[in-house]
Parts: sequence; structure tokens; C-alpha cells
Amino acid sequence: MPRRPSPLLGDPWWYEKHPIARSEPLVGNHACDAIVVGGGVAGLHAVLRLADAGAEVALVEGTVCGGGMSGRSSGFLTPDSELQLHQLVGRYGPADAARLWRLARAGAGMIANAARAYTIDCDLIAVDCLYVGIGDAGVEAIREEAEARRAVDLGGDHLDAAALAALHPGGYEAGLAYGGTWAVDAFGYCQGLRRALIARGVRVYEGSPVTTIEGTTVRTPLGAVRAPHLVVCVNRMPAALNPRASERVYHAQTVLTVSEPLAPAQIDQLFPARRFQVWDTTTVYSYYRLTGDDRLLLGGGSAVSTFARRALRSPRVVDAVIRGFRERFPMLETLRFERWWPGLIDVTRDLMPIVDTDPEDPRVSYVLGAPGLPWAAWCGDHAARRIVAPETEALGHVFGWDRPALVPTGLPAVLGKPLSFAIDILQARRPD
Repeated sequence: MPRRPSPLLGDPWWYEKHPIARSEPLVGNHACDAIVVGGGVAGLHAVLRLADAGAEVALVEGTVCGGGMSGRSSGFLTPDSELQLHQLVGRYGPADAARLWRLARAGAGMIANAARAYTIDCDLIAVDCLYVGIGDAGVEAIREEAEARRAVDLGGDHLDAAALAALHPGGYEAGLAYGGTWAVDAFGYCQGLRRALIARGVRVYEGSPVTTIEGTTVRTPLGAVRAPHLVVCVNRMPAALNPRASERVYHAQTVLTVSEPLAPAQIDQLFPARRFQVWDTTTVYSYYRLTGDDRLLLGGGSAVSTFARRALRSPRVVDAVIRGFRERFPMLETLRFERWWPGLIDVTRDLMPIVDTDPEDPRVSYVLGAPGLPWAAWCGDHAARRIVAPETEALGHVFGWDRPALVPTGLPAVLGKPLSFAIDILQARRPD
């Protein structure tokens, strides 16, 4: 069979669906009640919480809202992020693990609720989750996840190979299905929430990269804004802005590709009972779902590409991801993938976000390394809640700055940041 052409490298599929009306940059000197830096999902939800409390808020974004990691994502709105529930149980115990799971689920609900409340055109879809096991290790991971869910009353259907095949082909050995989740066009969501916040009186400054942060004063090339409170929700934190924050986060890289629309018969072959958003048990996992216009959105990567310093430009990785998908679903062999793009996600060493005040200045809060859109929404909201309601519990043992790591601070200078983060993240994913 002749080699199929690679999809074209380009911008995320979502970009061309939403006309971008960029706000004016920050020019001159200004003051307000609170500043949020970063216009992704975390920053927008911090702004939303502050605006709900009656604060006069300024949002400072280097490009456009949703133009960073949020708008390049797959749009899965599920508590599953980089850690499964059984891995959280192994680290924190059943009670705290269940609480964390429900916080992430609340973050997914925040996005869904805001999309409906502000009638945002963002392809919001209610779709169940399906976690599928590959090989003996995958069967064991599914079993552990199902047991963890039962132990904390989260429910879900534990499926053996035969039961799974009736819901979804692919030759997987086991599965776990559960509902109450969504998928979304995250770029469209960020753009729509931006418009809603502007209509509420929020000052949104786009095209305003931050050059320095001095206390609670934010400076950009053309202006500055100061406030009593500052929330920083920046991806790929530059060391020049805060070296302490920068050393605690790195990025994990994936590739995403989108197909031509599937025919109804193809959808029935892929999802004979009902549609799912799917990911597997491998360390560098593949994941896929249907978009609102019935295209297949497929993501994945490789052990080498996941922690690569630079964004991928070669189609080699995405070709391998597509080839692996076609091997499992030969009935879709002729499905054409049209475009691909690299996606990044900030991560910490233990795959849990940092949501904390600056140890040297409690007026400044940071949201760092939120592993997925639901966590980003919850973390931005939580940082803002701690400003408007100081009695809000900090949960510092999970979200604080100084959590232990396998690779001691300072050793990345010897090993290099990609390798040291890879070691810690592999450790973090061990169930015990």
C-alpha cells in the first residue's frame, strides 16, 4: 500500500473558526484593584472570580486570550489529567484523592457552566470518558482505577475485553467508562469568555508581553499597571520574571491532528453504542475524540518528543501516532488527516499544580503547571478566591511551592531540565 501523505503542519484547527478581535495593548500607567497576567483558561477564571466579587480587574496577555497552551489543547474536560485516581490514592490516600478528583471535576463544570451562561460558541459537547487498557499492564491499571473509583463512590463501568468491544472496537484488553464530562473548543471558549468579561467592564490588554514584575506592578513595553493584588497565570514561566517559579515548571509536548469529517457509517463503526473521549494506559498515551462537526481529533507523542525543548516541526511523530491509530481501526484506513500542530502543557515535577502566594510577597499569587483545562479553571478560580475570601483553605500540602521531588533542586543543572523532569514524572505516576 502506498505511503499516505502527512497532514499539513499549521495552526490549531480552532483558530480559523473564530475571528480574532485583539484588544488594545497596555499603554501608559494605570491602577486597579487586581491584575491577572495570562489570558488562558486559568487567567480568565481568575478574572471571572474577581469580577464576580466586584473588583476592578485588568487582564494582561502577551498575545491574544487563548493564544497559548489553552487554545492549542485537545479540549478534554475530564478530571483525568496526567494522573489517574488510583495514582492519587497511592500518593495522598483515599480521602484526599477523592477530594482532588472532585476539585478537578468542579473545574470542568466551571468551564461548562460559563460556556452556557455566556452562550459562548465553543463546541461544548457532553461526552462520556473511556479509559482503555493495553496489554497485561493496561488490564492491571484499569482494574486499579476501577477499584479506586468504587472505594470513593465515584462509580463507572469496569469492562472486560468482550464488553468493551461492544462499545468500542480497537482490540483493547479492558476499559473503564464513566460520564458527567464534556469536550470543548478551548480557543473558542477563551475568546468568548474574553468578550463576556469585557462586556462586564474588565480591562483586557492584549499584545502586551510582560517585561518585569515589580511587587504588584506589571510592566510591558508600552505601559504599566499596579494594584494591591496580582495573580500570575503564565505558561513556560520565563526565569527573568521569576526564577523560583521558572525552575518548578517545564512543558510536556504532544502532537494533535484533525481529520476530514467522518461519514455516519464511519462513526457507527468507531462508536457503535455511544460516543466517547478515549485515552489509553501507555506512558505516552494516545487520545482521541470527535469534534462537533464529526472530525476525529487525535493526539499522542513519543518518549523522545514529550520533553523536547523545541516545538516539533517534523511530521515523523504525528505520522507514527496516525499509523498506530489505523492499525487498531483498519476500517478507517482511508480517513484523511488534514492538519497537525504541536501542543504543550506545563507540568510540575509531581504533576500537580502550584497555586500559592509568592513566599517573598503574599500580595502576588501564582498558578503554575495546571495539568489540563479543568485544573486550569479550578486553579485560577482558587487563586482569586483566596484574595476575595482569605479564609479559603490553601491546601498547601498539595498545591504549595515546596513539595518534595525525586531529583533535588539544583541537580537539573547537571542532568538538564528535560531529563530531571522526566525522572520525577515517571516516579509521580507510580501508583504507590
